[in-house]
Order: sequence, then C-alpha cells, then structure tokens
Amino acid sequence: TQTFTVHTRDLPARLIATIQRRVYQPDLDGFLPPSIKRLLEFIPAQGAAIAGPPFVIYHGAVTADSDGPVEVCVPYTGTLTPTAGITLREEEAHHEAYVTVTKRQFEFPAILEAFDVTAAYAGAHGTCSDLICREVYPYGWDQADPEAPAAEVAWPYLPNG
Repeated sequence: TQTFTVHTRDLPARLIATIQRRVYQPDLDGFLPPSIKRLLEFIPAQGAAIAGPPFVIYHGAVTADSDGPVEVCVPYTGTLTPTAGITLREEEAHHEAYVTVTKRQFEFPAILEAFDVTAAYAGAHGTCSDLICREVYPYGWDQADPEAPAAEVAWPYLPNG
C-alpha cells in the first residue's frame, strides 16, 4: 500500500486539442508519448499557445483485455483548425482531487491505487461530475528519476456544499 496526499484545485473552462483512440494497456506507451508530442507541436505550429500541461482522460477501463477509449489532451489558447485525427473542444470548468505520483508509483498496476485514492476522496467530499478521471503531466517525465514526481492522477467532482 502506498501513501498519497490528496490535494484539490479548481480549473477554469478551457479549450483542448485531443487525439482519441481505443487502446489496450500494453499499447499505451506506443500511443501516449507520440500523441502528446504531436499535440505539443500542432498547437504552436498553427500560432496558438499551449495553456497547461498535457493530460490523458480514460473514458473506459484500459487493461490487457479492455480497450477503453483513451483521449490525449493539451489545453490551448488562440485559434486552431482541426486536422486529421485531432479534435478541438471546450472542457467545462471543474473541481478535482489529485495526487502526485512518482515514476515508480506510475507503473501498472500500482498506478490503480492512485486512481482509487482520488476516487474515494471525491466520493467522500462530493459527487462525481460528468468529467472522467485523468492523468496530468506537469513534470518532465523523461528527466524524472524513479522517486521524483512524474505525473498526477486527478478525479473531477462536484464538492459538497
């Protein structure tokens, strides 16, 4: 069992560029980094600005047996024109519970505990929103050593009161 400190934050409504695909867990490494890189290059190439760290939304279970849709997202400001495979949409403002995970904690299936902790916090302090759990990448993943912060697991919810 790992120990995670849960934090909360409010995020404003924001424009996001996304790439979505059905992916099995063993294939995530072949989908996530190239998709993040493509979005991080696409946004400034069209004259818009990156407005936050990349994040990944899991629209369904992603395991060796389940290819729940996975959506790679990068917030932006400015004007973009969608292109093949890249969708543009607005994500609503929301509140979320999140934990910071190290590269070692991020390994599957250990990462599932971070999702469980944030889901439990959200359930104890509010109700789930229409938004779905996600991984956020505000740190330099490639430079992170196994014990350094590498990502965040976040769970959107509607706070009580």
